[in-house]
Amino acid sequence: MDDTDAIQAAIDEVSQNGGGQVVLSGDNSFYGKRYIATNILMKSNVDLHIEKGAILWQSQDERDYKYQPAYGHEGTIPGINWTHNMHVANLPLIQGKEIENVKITGQGRIRSMDVESTDDQFTDYRRFCNDRIHVIPIGFWKVKNVEVSDVEIVRTNNYHTAFYGCENVFVGNVKMHQVKCVSGDGIGLGVGTHHVKVVRIFDESNDDGVVLWTAYNDPRGILWWWAQPGKNNSIHNITVCHSYINSGAVTGGKAIAFIPWGTDDPHLENQEIYNINVYDNVLNGGYSVGTWPDNPYGGKKPFDNTETNDYSPVKDVRIYNNKYLSECNLLCIEPTNIITDCGMLSSEAFQNGHFEHGHANWTIEGDAGTHDGYGFVKGGDLFEGLWLRNGTHTFSAKTKGRGKLFIQDAGTNKVIEKVKIMTDEWKDSSIRITVEKPGTYFLGIRGKDAQIKDAKIKREVLIR
Repeated sequence: MDDTDAIQAAIDEVSQNGGGQVVLSGDNSFYGKRYIATNILMKSNVDLHIEKGAILWQSQDERDYKYQPAYGHEGTIPGINWTHNMHVANLPLIQGKEIENVKITGQGRIRSMDVESTDDQFTDYRRFCNDRIHVIPIGFWKVKNVEVSDVEIVRTNNYHTAFYGCENVFVGNVKMHQVKCVSGDGIGLGVGTHHVKVVRIFDESNDDGVVLWTAYNDPRGILWWWAQPGKNNSIHNITVCHSYINSGAVTGGKAIAFIPWGTDDPHLENQEIYNINVYDNVLNGGYSVGTWPDNPYGGKKPFDNTETNDYSPVKDVRIYNNKYLSECNLLCIEPTNIITDCGMLSSEAFQNGHFEHGHANWTIEGDAGTHDGYGFVKGGDLFEGLWLRNGTHTFSAKTKGRGKLFIQDAGTNKVIEKVKIMTDEWKDSSIRITVEKPGTYFLGIRGKDAQIKDAKIKREVLIR
Protein backbone atom coordinates (compact mmCIF):
# COMPACT_ATOMS: atom_id res chain seq x y z
CA MET A 1 0.00 0.00 0.00
CA ASP A 2 1.34 3.44 -0.99
CA ASP A 3 1.10 5.88 1.94
CA THR A 4 2.48 8.92 0.07
CA ASP A 5 -0.85 10.71 -0.35
CA ALA A 6 -1.87 10.20 3.28
CA ILE A 7 1.42 11.51 4.62
CA GLN A 8 1.33 14.42 2.18
CA ALA A 9 -2.20 15.34 3.18
CA ALA A 10 -1.21 15.42 6.85
CA ILE A 11 1.81 17.63 6.13
CA ASP A 12 -0.28 20.01 4.01
CA GLU A 13 -2.96 20.32 6.68
CA VAL A 14 -0.52 20.94 9.52
CA SER A 15 1.34 23.58 7.52
CA GLN A 16 -1.87 25.33 6.48
CA ASN A 17 -2.91 25.54 10.11
CA GLY A 18 0.24 27.27 11.26
CA GLY A 19 2.58 24.33 11.69
CA GLY A 20 3.18 21.42 14.02
CA GLN A 21 4.16 17.77 14.06
CA VAL A 22 3.19 14.94 11.72
CA VAL A 23 3.86 11.65 13.50
CA LEU A 24 4.57 8.31 11.86
CA SER A 25 3.87 6.01 14.80
CA GLY A 26 5.89 2.86 15.38
CA ASP A 27 5.32 -0.67 16.66
CA ASN A 28 7.35 -3.61 17.93
CA SER A 29 7.44 -5.67 14.71
CA PHE A 30 10.73 -6.95 13.29
CA TYR A 31 11.10 -4.29 10.57
CA GLY A 32 8.94 -1.70 12.28
CA LYS A 33 5.65 -0.26 11.20
CA ARG A 34 6.11 0.33 7.49
CA TYR A 35 5.06 3.50 5.63
CA ILE A 36 5.55 3.21 1.88
CA ALA A 37 6.28 6.42 -0.03
CA THR A 38 7.74 7.77 -3.26
CA ASN A 39 8.07 11.55 -2.94
CA ILE A 40 6.97 13.56 0.09
CA LEU A 41 7.07 17.34 -0.27
CA MET A 42 7.79 19.05 3.04
CA LYS A 43 6.06 22.33 3.88
CA SER A 44 7.05 25.23 6.13
CA ASN A 45 6.75 24.88 9.92
CA VAL A 46 6.33 21.09 9.88
CA ASP A 47 8.18 18.46 11.91
CA LEU A 48 7.96 15.03 10.28
CA HIS A 49 8.46 12.83 13.32
CA ILE A 50 9.34 9.19 12.61
CA GLU A 51 8.86 7.36 15.87
CA LYS A 52 11.01 4.51 17.10
CA GLY A 53 9.60 1.36 15.54
CA ALA A 54 8.47 3.21 12.39
CA ILE A 55 10.13 2.99 8.98
CA LEU A 56 9.59 5.28 6.01
CA TRP A 57 10.28 2.88 3.16
CA GLN A 58 10.89 3.92 -0.43
CA SER A 59 8.35 2.17 -2.63
CA GLN A 60 9.63 -0.88 -4.48
CA ASP A 61 6.79 -0.63 -7.02
CA GLU A 62 7.18 1.62 -10.07
CA ARG A 63 3.38 1.92 -10.31
CA ASP A 64 3.32 3.98 -7.11
CA TYR A 65 5.36 6.80 -8.63
CA LYS A 66 3.53 9.83 -10.04
CA TYR A 67 6.29 10.29 -12.61
CA GLN A 68 8.28 7.87 -14.76
CA PRO A 69 11.27 7.00 -12.58
CA ALA A 70 14.66 6.08 -13.96
CA TYR A 71 16.42 2.90 -12.88
CA GLY A 72 20.08 2.53 -12.01
CA HIS A 73 22.70 4.90 -10.72
CA GLU A 74 23.71 6.85 -13.81
CA GLY A 75 21.54 8.71 -16.31
CA THR A 76 22.65 9.86 -19.74
CA ILE A 77 23.07 13.48 -20.81
CA PRO A 78 25.50 13.77 -23.75
CA GLY A 79 28.74 15.47 -22.77
CA ILE A 80 27.87 15.76 -19.07
CA ASN A 81 29.76 13.87 -16.35
CA TRP A 82 28.07 12.08 -13.45
CA THR A 83 24.44 12.48 -14.34
CA HIS A 84 23.32 10.55 -11.28
CA ASN A 85 19.63 9.69 -11.58
CA MET A 86 18.88 11.04 -8.11
CA HIS A 87 20.01 14.42 -9.46
CA VAL A 88 18.58 14.52 -12.97
CA ALA A 89 15.70 12.02 -13.17
CA ASN A 90 14.22 11.05 -9.80
CA LEU A 91 12.76 13.13 -6.97
CA PRO A 92 13.93 12.82 -3.34
CA LEU A 93 11.99 10.59 -0.98
CA ILE A 94 11.67 13.57 1.40
CA GLN A 95 11.92 16.78 -0.59
CA GLY A 96 12.06 20.41 0.52
CA LYS A 97 11.83 23.37 -1.85
CA GLU A 98 11.95 27.06 -0.90
CA ILE A 99 10.43 26.62 2.57
CA GLU A 100 11.50 27.33 6.14
CA ASN A 101 11.37 25.94 9.68
CA VAL A 102 11.43 22.25 8.80
CA LYS A 103 12.32 19.22 10.92
CA ILE A 104 12.78 15.50 10.35
CA THR A 105 13.04 13.91 13.78
CA GLY A 106 12.41 10.75 15.75
CA GLN A 107 14.23 7.49 16.33
CA GLY A 108 12.77 5.68 13.35
CA ARG A 109 14.28 4.68 10.02
CA ILE A 110 14.32 5.89 6.44
CA ARG A 111 15.00 3.02 4.06
CA SER A 112 15.67 3.01 0.32
CA MET A 113 14.83 0.47 -2.37
CA ASP A 114 17.21 -2.41 -1.79
CA VAL A 115 16.58 -5.17 -4.31
CA GLU A 116 19.62 -6.19 -6.35
CA SER A 117 20.33 -7.34 -9.86
CA THR A 118 21.15 -10.96 -10.56
CA ASP A 119 21.94 -10.34 -14.24
CA ASP A 120 25.33 -11.97 -14.90
CA GLN A 121 26.16 -9.54 -17.73
CA PHE A 122 26.87 -6.87 -15.10
CA THR A 123 30.23 -7.34 -13.39
CA ASP A 124 30.74 -3.85 -11.92
CA TYR A 125 28.65 -1.79 -9.48
CA ARG A 126 25.64 -1.97 -11.82
CA ARG A 127 25.13 -5.59 -10.83
CA PHE A 128 23.92 -4.29 -7.49
CA CYS A 129 22.33 -1.07 -8.71
CA ASN A 130 20.70 -1.55 -12.07
CA ASP A 131 17.25 -2.62 -10.96
CA ARG A 132 16.75 0.04 -8.31
CA ILE A 133 15.03 3.39 -8.55
CA HIS A 134 17.73 5.66 -7.16
CA VAL A 135 16.31 8.49 -5.07
CA ILE A 136 18.05 10.56 -2.43
CA PRO A 137 16.39 10.00 0.97
CA ILE A 138 16.53 13.70 1.98
CA GLY A 139 16.97 16.40 -0.66
CA PHE A 140 16.45 20.06 0.29
CA TRP A 141 16.70 23.09 -2.02
CA LYS A 142 16.67 26.66 -0.67
CA VAL A 143 15.33 25.63 2.72
CA LYS A 144 15.96 27.88 5.72
CA ASN A 145 16.09 26.64 9.32
CA VAL A 146 16.42 22.87 9.05
CA GLU A 147 16.79 20.15 11.67
CA VAL A 148 17.42 16.48 10.95
CA SER A 149 17.94 14.61 14.19
CA ASP A 150 17.94 11.11 15.69
CA VAL A 151 16.81 9.27 12.54
CA GLU A 152 18.57 6.34 10.89
CA ILE A 153 19.04 6.14 7.11
CA VAL A 154 19.72 2.66 5.74
CA ARG A 155 20.20 0.85 2.44
CA THR A 156 20.59 4.04 0.40
CA ASN A 157 21.69 3.50 -3.17
CA ASN A 158 23.29 6.95 -3.56
CA TYR A 159 23.76 10.12 -1.49
CA HIS A 160 22.08 10.03 1.92
CA THR A 161 21.28 13.75 2.18
CA ALA A 162 21.75 16.87 0.08
CA PHE A 163 21.32 20.43 1.30
CA TYR A 164 21.69 22.82 -1.61
CA GLY A 165 21.14 26.57 -1.31
CA CYS A 166 20.16 26.05 2.34
CA GLU A 167 20.71 28.20 5.43
CA ASN A 168 20.81 27.34 9.14
CA VAL A 169 21.02 23.54 9.06
CA PHE A 170 21.42 21.22 12.05
CA VAL A 171 22.12 17.52 11.61
CA GLY A 172 22.54 15.60 14.84
CA ASN A 173 22.41 12.01 16.13
CA VAL A 174 21.88 10.70 12.60
CA LYS A 175 23.05 7.21 11.66
CA MET A 176 23.75 6.35 7.99
CA HIS A 177 24.92 2.89 6.99
CA GLN A 178 24.35 -0.28 4.92
CA VAL A 179 24.98 1.50 1.61
CA LYS A 180 23.83 -0.61 -1.34
CA CYS A 181 25.41 1.11 -4.35
CA VAL A 182 28.15 3.66 -5.20
CA SER A 183 28.33 7.38 -4.38
CA GLY A 184 26.98 6.94 -0.87
CA ASP A 185 27.94 10.44 0.25
CA GLY A 186 26.70 11.19 3.75
CA ILE A 187 25.91 14.91 4.05
CA GLY A 188 26.16 17.01 0.88
CA LEU A 189 26.46 20.77 1.34
CA GLY A 190 26.42 22.71 -1.93
CA VAL A 191 25.18 25.63 -4.02
CA GLY A 192 25.74 28.26 -1.34
CA THR A 193 24.65 26.33 1.75
CA HIS A 194 25.88 28.02 4.93
CA HIS A 195 25.60 28.10 8.72
CA VAL A 196 25.57 24.34 9.30
CA LYS A 197 26.30 22.24 12.37
CA VAL A 198 26.83 18.50 12.07
CA VAL A 199 27.16 16.78 15.42
CA ARG A 200 27.16 13.19 16.69
CA ILE A 201 26.59 11.49 13.35
CA PHE A 202 27.54 7.93 12.49
CA ASP A 203 28.29 7.62 8.78
CA GLU A 204 29.63 4.35 7.43
CA SER A 205 29.54 4.76 3.68
CA ASN A 206 31.47 3.97 0.51
CA ASP A 207 32.11 7.53 -0.62
CA ASP A 208 32.59 11.02 0.76
CA GLY A 209 31.28 11.72 4.26
CA VAL A 210 30.65 15.46 4.66
CA VAL A 211 30.93 17.19 1.28
CA LEU A 212 31.78 20.90 0.93
CA TRP A 213 30.99 21.66 -2.70
CA THR A 214 31.02 24.86 -4.72
CA ALA A 215 29.90 25.13 -8.34
CA TYR A 216 29.01 27.92 -10.77
CA ASN A 217 26.74 26.55 -13.48
CA ASP A 218 26.52 22.81 -12.85
CA PRO A 219 24.48 21.47 -15.80
CA ARG A 220 22.98 18.63 -13.75
CA GLY A 221 20.64 20.90 -11.79
CA ILE A 222 17.49 20.34 -13.86
CA LEU A 223 14.95 18.58 -11.61
CA TRP A 224 14.72 19.43 -7.91
CA TRP A 225 17.68 21.79 -7.54
CA TRP A 226 19.28 24.30 -9.91
CA ALA A 227 22.58 26.08 -10.39
CA GLN A 228 22.75 29.74 -9.33
CA PRO A 229 25.17 31.56 -11.67
CA GLY A 230 25.73 35.11 -10.48
CA LYS A 231 24.76 34.29 -6.87
CA ASN A 232 27.03 33.78 -3.88
CA ASN A 233 27.58 30.01 -3.96
CA SER A 234 30.23 29.95 -1.22
CA ILE A 235 30.06 27.19 1.38
CA HIS A 236 30.77 28.77 4.76
CA ASN A 237 30.32 28.65 8.51
CA ILE A 238 30.31 24.86 8.78
CA THR A 239 31.04 22.91 11.98
CA VAL A 240 31.48 19.12 12.13
CA CYS A 241 32.13 17.63 15.57
CA HIS A 242 31.75 14.60 17.89
CA SER A 243 31.13 12.21 14.97
CA TYR A 244 32.32 8.96 13.40
CA ILE A 245 32.72 9.28 9.63
CA ASN A 246 34.07 6.34 7.62
CA SER A 247 33.93 7.11 3.91
CA GLY A 248 35.30 3.84 2.54
CA ALA A 249 39.00 3.18 2.00
CA VAL A 250 38.50 0.99 -1.08
CA THR A 251 36.62 3.67 -3.05
CA GLY A 252 38.99 6.47 -2.07
CA GLY A 253 36.23 8.43 -0.37
CA LYS A 254 37.03 11.37 1.87
CA ALA A 255 35.53 11.68 5.34
CA ILE A 256 35.71 15.47 4.95
CA ALA A 257 35.65 16.33 1.24
CA PHE A 258 36.56 19.70 -0.28
CA ILE A 259 35.05 19.92 -3.79
CA PRO A 260 35.91 23.43 -5.12
CA TRP A 261 34.34 23.32 -8.59
CA GLY A 262 33.51 27.00 -9.01
CA THR A 263 36.36 28.05 -11.28
CA ASP A 264 34.16 28.95 -14.26
CA ASP A 265 32.63 31.78 -12.19
CA PRO A 266 34.08 35.16 -13.28
CA HIS A 267 33.76 36.26 -9.64
CA LEU A 268 35.69 33.71 -7.56
CA GLU A 269 34.79 35.43 -4.29
CA ASN A 270 31.35 33.85 -4.85
CA GLN A 271 32.85 30.36 -4.88
CA GLU A 272 34.88 30.14 -1.68
CA ILE A 273 34.87 27.39 0.91
CA TYR A 274 35.58 29.15 4.21
CA ASN A 275 35.02 29.24 7.96
CA ILE A 276 35.18 25.45 8.31
CA ASN A 277 35.66 23.90 11.76
CA VAL A 278 36.17 20.14 12.19
CA TYR A 279 37.06 18.75 15.62
CA ASP A 280 36.62 15.77 17.96
CA ASN A 281 35.74 13.28 15.22
CA VAL A 282 36.96 9.88 14.10
CA LEU A 283 37.75 10.27 10.39
CA ASN A 284 38.53 7.39 8.06
CA GLY A 285 38.36 6.40 4.42
CA GLY A 286 40.57 6.80 1.40
CA TYR A 287 41.35 10.13 3.05
CA SER A 288 40.39 11.49 6.45
CA VAL A 289 40.38 14.91 4.80
CA GLY A 290 40.71 15.15 1.03
CA THR A 291 39.66 16.84 -2.15
CA TRP A 292 38.68 16.56 -5.76
CA PRO A 293 40.00 19.88 -7.10
CA ASP A 294 39.60 19.65 -10.90
CA ASN A 295 36.32 21.25 -12.06
CA PRO A 296 34.59 18.82 -14.47
CA TYR A 297 32.23 21.54 -15.78
CA GLY A 298 34.91 24.12 -16.58
CA GLY A 299 38.54 24.17 -17.64
CA LYS A 300 40.11 21.55 -19.85
CA LYS A 301 37.89 19.71 -22.32
CA PRO A 302 37.40 16.83 -22.29
CA PHE A 303 37.71 16.58 -18.55
CA ASP A 304 40.37 14.10 -17.43
CA ASN A 305 41.05 15.17 -13.82
CA THR A 306 44.63 16.29 -14.51
CA GLU A 307 44.47 20.07 -14.08
CA THR A 308 46.26 21.20 -10.95
CA ASN A 309 45.18 24.86 -11.04
CA ASP A 310 41.45 24.35 -11.60
CA TYR A 311 40.02 24.91 -8.12
CA SER A 312 38.17 27.74 -6.40
CA PRO A 313 39.41 29.35 -3.16
CA VAL A 314 39.66 27.62 0.23
CA LYS A 315 40.36 29.70 3.35
CA ASP A 316 39.77 30.03 7.11
CA VAL A 317 39.80 26.32 7.97
CA ARG A 318 40.44 24.75 11.37
CA ILE A 319 40.75 20.95 11.57
CA TYR A 320 42.07 19.71 14.91
CA ASN A 321 41.74 17.21 17.77
CA ASN A 322 40.35 14.47 15.53
CA LYS A 323 41.45 10.86 15.24
CA TYR A 324 42.76 10.46 11.69
CA LEU A 325 42.76 6.85 10.50
CA SER A 326 43.91 7.75 6.99
CA GLU A 327 45.76 10.52 5.16
CA CYS A 328 44.85 14.21 5.15
CA ASN A 329 45.77 15.84 1.84
CA LEU A 330 44.36 18.75 -0.18
CA LEU A 331 46.64 17.82 -3.10
CA CYS A 332 47.27 20.82 -5.38
CA ILE A 333 44.99 23.22 -3.50
CA GLU A 334 46.82 26.12 -1.83
CA PRO A 335 44.48 27.24 0.96
CA THR A 336 45.01 30.40 2.99
CA ASN A 337 44.62 30.62 6.75
CA ILE A 338 44.26 26.89 7.35
CA ILE A 339 45.44 25.39 10.63
CA THR A 340 45.36 21.64 11.17
CA ASP A 341 47.06 18.99 13.27
CA CYS A 342 47.12 16.41 10.47
CA GLY A 343 49.82 17.87 8.20
CA MET A 344 47.85 20.18 5.88
CA LEU A 345 49.44 23.64 5.64
CA SER A 346 48.53 27.09 4.42
CA SER A 347 49.93 28.37 1.14
CA GLU A 348 53.47 29.75 1.25
CA ALA A 349 52.57 32.53 -1.20
CA PHE A 350 49.79 35.08 -1.46
CA GLN A 351 46.77 33.86 -3.38
CA ASN A 352 44.95 36.68 -5.16
CA GLY A 353 47.61 39.12 -3.97
CA HIS A 354 46.56 41.63 -6.62
CA PHE A 355 42.86 41.43 -5.66
CA GLU A 356 41.83 40.56 -9.20
CA HIS A 357 39.28 38.17 -7.64
CA GLY A 358 37.89 40.53 -5.04
CA HIS A 359 38.17 39.25 -1.47
CA ALA A 360 38.86 35.63 -2.50
CA ASN A 361 41.45 34.03 -0.16
CA TRP A 362 41.59 37.11 2.08
CA THR A 363 40.31 36.84 5.65
CA ILE A 364 38.06 39.73 6.66
CA GLU A 365 37.57 40.75 10.28
CA GLY A 366 35.50 43.77 11.22
CA ASP A 367 34.96 46.61 8.75
CA ALA A 368 37.12 45.59 5.82
CA GLY A 369 36.76 44.43 2.24
CA THR A 370 37.92 44.91 -1.32
CA HIS A 371 37.11 47.25 -4.19
CA ASP A 372 38.39 47.68 -7.74
CA GLY A 373 41.70 45.85 -7.37
CA TYR A 374 42.65 46.74 -3.80
CA GLY A 375 41.79 45.85 -0.24
CA PHE A 376 40.72 48.25 2.48
CA VAL A 377 40.11 48.42 6.21
CA LYS A 378 37.97 50.92 8.11
CA GLY A 379 38.45 49.74 11.63
CA GLY A 380 39.01 46.05 10.83
CA ASP A 381 41.66 43.60 9.62
CA LEU A 382 42.34 42.22 6.15
CA PHE A 383 44.94 39.48 5.85
CA GLU A 384 45.98 36.10 4.47
CA GLY A 385 47.21 33.28 6.66
CA LEU A 386 50.40 31.92 5.04
CA TRP A 387 52.84 29.18 6.04
CA LEU A 388 56.27 30.66 6.70
CA ARG A 389 59.22 28.31 6.95
CA ASN A 390 62.43 28.96 8.90
CA GLY A 391 64.35 31.84 7.42
CA THR A 392 64.08 35.50 6.56
CA HIS A 393 60.98 36.71 4.76
CA THR A 394 60.02 40.07 3.26
CA PHE A 395 56.35 41.01 3.06
CA SER A 396 55.87 43.88 0.61
CA ALA A 397 52.85 45.71 -0.79
CA LYS A 398 51.64 49.05 -2.02
CA THR A 399 49.72 50.87 0.71
CA LYS A 400 48.06 54.17 1.48
CA GLY A 401 45.87 55.77 4.12
CA ARG A 402 46.20 55.47 7.89
CA GLY A 403 46.91 52.14 9.50
CA LYS A 404 49.50 49.38 9.84
CA LEU A 405 51.04 46.65 7.73
CA PHE A 406 51.52 43.69 10.08
CA ILE A 407 52.71 40.11 10.52
CA GLN A 408 51.10 38.16 13.36
CA ASP A 409 51.64 34.63 14.68
CA ALA A 410 48.36 32.75 14.10
CA GLY A 411 49.02 30.40 17.01
CA THR A 412 49.75 32.97 19.71
CA ASN A 413 48.11 36.04 18.12
CA LYS A 414 51.34 37.91 18.89
CA VAL A 415 52.23 40.66 16.43
CA ILE A 416 55.76 39.85 15.21
CA GLU A 417 56.35 43.04 13.25
CA LYS A 418 54.42 46.06 12.00
CA VAL A 419 54.99 49.26 10.08
CA LYS A 420 52.86 52.40 9.97
CA ILE A 421 50.93 53.45 6.89
CA MET A 422 50.65 57.26 6.73
CA THR A 423 50.31 58.54 3.18
CA ASP A 424 47.65 59.90 0.84
CA GLU A 425 49.34 58.33 -2.20
CA TRP A 426 50.17 54.72 -3.02
CA LYS A 427 53.62 53.97 -1.58
CA ASP A 428 55.77 50.85 -1.28
CA SER A 429 55.74 49.33 2.20
CA SER A 430 57.55 46.26 3.49
CA ILE A 431 58.33 44.23 6.58
CA ARG A 432 61.35 41.93 6.94
CA ILE A 433 61.26 39.23 9.61
CA THR A 434 63.26 36.17 10.54
CA VAL A 435 61.13 33.12 11.35
CA GLU A 436 62.60 30.65 13.79
CA LYS A 437 59.45 28.62 14.30
CA PRO A 438 57.66 27.59 11.09
CA GLY A 439 53.92 28.04 11.18
CA THR A 440 50.94 29.96 9.88
CA TYR A 441 51.27 33.73 10.12
CA PHE A 442 48.76 36.47 9.34
CA LEU A 443 50.03 39.05 6.85
CA GLY A 444 47.91 42.08 6.03
CA ILE A 445 46.69 45.51 7.10
CA ARG A 446 44.64 46.92 9.95
CA GLY A 447 43.54 50.38 10.93
CA LYS A 448 40.85 53.02 10.66
CA ASP A 449 41.34 53.87 6.99
CA ALA A 450 44.05 51.99 5.07
CA GLN A 451 44.38 50.31 1.69
CA ILE A 452 46.59 47.61 0.19
CA LYS A 453 47.37 46.09 -3.21
CA ASP A 454 50.10 44.06 -4.93
CA ALA A 455 50.88 41.95 -1.84
CA LYS A 456 53.94 39.69 -2.09
CA ILE A 457 56.04 37.50 0.17
CA LYS A 458 59.65 36.58 -0.59
CA ARG A 459 61.88 34.20 1.32
CA GLU A 460 65.63 34.76 1.23
CA VAL A 461 67.60 31.70 0.21
CA LEU A 462 71.03 31.35 1.74
CA ILE A 463 73.77 30.13 -0.61
CA ARG A 464 76.57 28.35 1.16
